[in-house]
Order: sequence, then C-alpha cells, then structure tokens
Amino acid sequence: MANYDSVQAIIDAGITNAECLRNNVAQDDGTDTIQGANWFSFKGVTCVNLYANGNSWIGFGSSTEHLKVNRRDAKMWYLYREEGTLYNYYNFIKIRWSGYSRYNYTTEPYKLTYDVIIFDNGTIMLHMIDIPTSNNDGIYALVATSTYTYTVSSTQPDVTFYNTDVGVYDLAYEVAKVLEPYDRKYLIRSDGALYTVTDGTLAALEQTALNSELFATYGFDDLPSGELLQPLSKFDLLYWQDSQDELPSIKATVMATPHSQAVISNAVDLTHSTITGIENMTADCEGDLIVAVSFDGKQTWKAWNGTEWSTLSEEFTGMNKETLEAITFEQWNLLYQGADSFFIRISFIDTTQSVTEICADFAN
Repeated sequence: MANYDSVQAIIDAGITNAECLRNNVAQDDGTDTIQGANWFSFKGVTCVNLYANGNSWIGFGSSTEHLKVNRRDAKMWYLYREEGTLYNYYNFIKIRWSGYSRYNYTTEPYKLTYDVIIFDNGTIMLHMIDIPTSNNDGIYALVATSTYTYTVSSTQPDVTFYNTDVGVYDLAYEVAKVLEPYDRKYLIRSDGALYTVTDGTLAALEQTALNSELFATYGFDDLPSGELLQPLSKFDLLYWQDSQDELPSIKATVMATPHSQAVISNAVDLTHSTITGIENMTADCEGDLIVAVSFDGKQTWKAWNGTEWSTLSEEFTGMNKETLEAITFEQWNLLYQGADSFFIRISFIDTTQSVTEICADFAN
C-alpha cells in the first residue's frame, strides 16, 4: 500500500498504484463487487464490499445506488481499486470508474471517468477526470439519509461529502480537507493580553508568555468566528502545531460598513454667456437620494421643501429624487440669480444608496 502526504497527491497518482479490476471489458447494466473495508461505514452499515455499476453509480456496503455520477444508461469499460494511507495515519480506498455516458457509443464526447475516494473518517470525495460533452444529462446525487444533489464542471471537478452524523453529510465543492494527525491550537492576542475561547466567548489568560505548553493547555481547536472577534479593535490570531510541517496559510474575509459621508461635487460653472438658468435636474441612483445644493461657495446648503428653499443645518439632510426632479425653472431661478457657480452635495448614510450621475439641463 502506498502512503501519501496530501489528498491532492492521491488524486495526482491516478492509477499508478491501483489494481485493475476490469480492463477494456464492457459492463452495461451489471454491477462489479469490489473489496471494501471494515473501517468505513455508510448509513451505519460497515462497507465490507463496494459496488460499481455500468450505469455509473457506486454502492457503499450494498448493491444500491448511493453515489450517482451522471447516472443514466451508460457503460463501464475499466475499473480500478487502490487502498493506501494518508499521512501514514488515515486509511483510504480509491475507485476509478471509466467508460462512456451512452451505452452504445465509445467516442470522445461521451467519455466519462472519475475517482471516488473514501476515508476512514467517513468522508467521501468525488474527483471528475473526463466529463462528457454529450449525454451529460444523468443524475448527480449522493443518496444517504437525505439526497444531496450536486453539479460538476471542468473548472470545478471536485465534490466532497463530509460525514457529520450517521447518514448525514455536508457537501462542499473542494478537494477533501483531511487534517494532519497532530495537535494544532489557536490563541488570540489583543492589547498585550492573551485570550482563549471558552463556551463560545473570549476568556482572558493570566499568562502572557507564549510557549508550546500554553497552547497545548489553553488553546482552542477551530478558527474563531467573525462575531467573536468583532469587539476587538486590533488583534493577532496566533497558531501553533505539534509538528515541523510547513505552517498553513490563514486567510480572512473582512467586511465593513463605511461611516456616513457626504460627497461634494466640483464647482459647476455658470459664467458662460449662453447660460440663462437651470431648466431641471435628473438623478440616476439606487436607494434613497439625499441631495442639497449651494450657490454661495458652500457657505450654506439649500433644499426645496415644496414651497420654498430652506437652509439646511445638518450635514446628512437634503432632497429626495422626486423633489429634485420636480423643481421648475422658476424655482431654480430663485437661487440662480447672481451666482457664478454652484455645488451639489450627496449624503450617504447606508450601503443601500448609490448615485451614478446627476444631470443638469441649462436654459440658453
């Protein structure tokens, strides 16, 4: 049995270390029995045997359509089995099914090849190798306590089913993540203090000196949630592992809501001899528009209230889209007289607001 240092290495090995169980011999509607293992169970049944059917499905522990991979009237021509270990610790079996998506065709558009890898922690992984471009209209599903349908493509050929309870799985479009068999712990450092996580909340530690014993004794096992870290203005996420292996890369997705802000335009020049006033303004926007104008060099900001121009005392106030677009030439003229320029102020108070443009039509 071969040992591998990563799941990707198991995939990349192909059939190099596999035993050929069917070699260019057609299997149409029948089922091949494959040696399983007593360390793997499916829906509570120990899988002493595995089953591969010509119509492109795999059975775990019984000749039943459990994992369907473009399940339709297909035909299998090759079947391989490999048993090995991962990290010299986990057991796995890899099955390769190879054939065509239509039983009476053996040309490239119908080529269907995939690996199914089962691990002794209950994880089931599917890796697609040849996805047919013709007759790719079969069923893609894992039938356990519930039915988990999935899709595959050349850009996303991997599907992993993580066993969380008897017959219950979490579906993920990724190469199976199997942790190396050694301890790994996290701590949080903020403003010189160290924290662990106890019952879902941050708990401060009396110790501040970092060492392996501190991590092993007080560290927590899983990456902390964003909600847990949000109250900390600044923090370091500390990681330790009981191994000389390369440290993992930890990435975080940070989301933030900007503070309310006002955006002020450049001065709009009114000095051209052909301009005699403002006909109207229109706005292309999403959400609530909050807009104001200044005709005195930003000394005061004005908004039309339906009957007159009112002076605004607060920054994040102004007219909405309907009011702005309803202002007439005569109403604009009350502000326009004697001005050589004006400014537009747009206030944003939440993420639902956006403005693409505000257009002014001038009278000539």
